[in-house]
Amino acid sequence: MGCSWLLILGLIQIVAHSLEIQGSDDEPIPVIAHNVTGVLEEDVYLSCEYQGSAQINKAEWKRRISSSKFKRLAGFSNGEFFSRGDFSKPDSPTNLTVRMKVSSVEAEGEYICEFQEEEENPFGSVFVTVIAKPDIRIEVNSETINDTHYQLVSCSAVGGRPMPQISWLVGDGPPSDFPFTVNESKTLHSNGTSTLISNLRFPTHLQDEESVICVVKHETLPNPKSTTANVETYARPNVMIKAEMVQQGGHDSWVVSCISSGGRPDTEISLALNGNNKVERESSANSDMKSLSVRLPVIEYKGHNITCVFKHPKFLYAESRRITLPTFYLSGVQFRSAVGSNSNEFLELQEGDSNIVISLEVTGNVPRYSIICK
Repeated sequence: MGCSWLLILGLIQIVAHSLEIQGSDDEPIPVIAHNVTGVLEEDVYLSCEYQGSAQINKAEWKRRISSSKFKRLAGFSNGEFFSRGDFSKPDSPTNLTVRMKVSSVEAEGEYICEFQEEEENPFGSVFVTVIAKPDIRIEVNSETINDTHYQLVSCSAVGGRPMPQISWLVGDGPPSDFPFTVNESKTLHSNGTSTLISNLRFPTHLQDEESVICVVKHETLPNPKSTTANVETYARPNVMIKAEMVQQGGHDSWVVSCISSGGRPDTEISLALNGNNKVERESSANSDMKSLSVRLPVIEYKGHNITCVFKHPKFLYAESRRITLPTFYLSGVQFRSAVGSNSNEFLELQEGDSNIVISLEVTGNVPRYSIICK
């Protein structure tokens, strides 16, 4: 048993020595990042470091142009550092870390990092992927088709790479299929970027949210970008008809008013009489109320029906309010006094009488009356 353990220990030492000799002859491999993502019009760093012990005579970043041609970009040669185009000079002959400005989509591709020593030329490669941050724009337009007002909210993600994603939020969630419609259009640009436009369309009177949100997702955005657009909303008005009697120049008249309040936009009001006489109509409006009024002689329009018609986008159909003007008549008059007289013809007062209360009982439908005492 003891001899077996000694044999195993000897074999382990031989293998370890062999691996040590083999490792000393291996070619040093540069430490390099193999996948790098650069944003268009921003800087990206390419890192490559030689970890061997040999003397470096030449080191450079290059890019293959064809099967036999390469373009030298930055490095160390003939005892000097150099750089071209969008590249900075490296830190040292053994550390080829450089800063590259991603000035175009053509910067995407494979880059080769190579070191030249006395015996070997160790090298590595990195692939640079170019993405572009989209410019997000939003605008609101409106149009009226067949008396229906529509709003069109356009959200554009311009110049993105790869293609962005756009979604919408209305209230607490995505827009429903009715009354909202969403259409997208895509455009590819010659510089390798693209633009996505999403259009959200809806009839104004069928939605009550004061804003909608465009949400853009893209690789250049750490979180989805939300952009809010304020949109127009409609409010259902309160409508009524009102009649009041006024006296002018000793004559009684009805002022009948059709009133709409709290609506947005303004309510369309019309007033209809059940007669052929033409009357003057008077309109008035302020920030919260709109009215249409007519002045009618009491005697001529007794018992007439008057109708107000209100039209508003929030009404499925036109709404109407109707009023019938009363007919006035006098049935009888009876005198009464505090002394208990039941005479309905006259009341005779004697000289010296005082504190006499006289009451007049009128039957019928009259708005007012006057009393003459002689």
